[in-house]
Amino acid sequence: YEVTTMDEACKEGNIFVTTTGCKDIIVGRHFQEMKDDAIVCNIGHFDIELDVQWLNKNASKKVNIKPQVGDTPELQLFVQL
Repeated sequence: YEVTTMDEACKEGNIFVTTTGCKDIIVGRHFQEMKDDAIVCNIGHFDIELDVQWLNKNASKKVNIKPQVGDTPELQLFVQL
């Protein structure tokens, strides 16, 4: 394994999983540098790790995979072409 910054990893990785609970781990500039068909997910309770506002603004398509039920957040797929 190689320890590196997100600014470098976003250019090389295929799958990105955030689990930190910290804010702004993957932001717009990282999404722009990612490979086509990169997979990004957050397994935490909140979406603060990912720049969801940037995704909402820049995604060419947004698909609701699983609607919100009770306190369970919905699962969404953002597609950028």
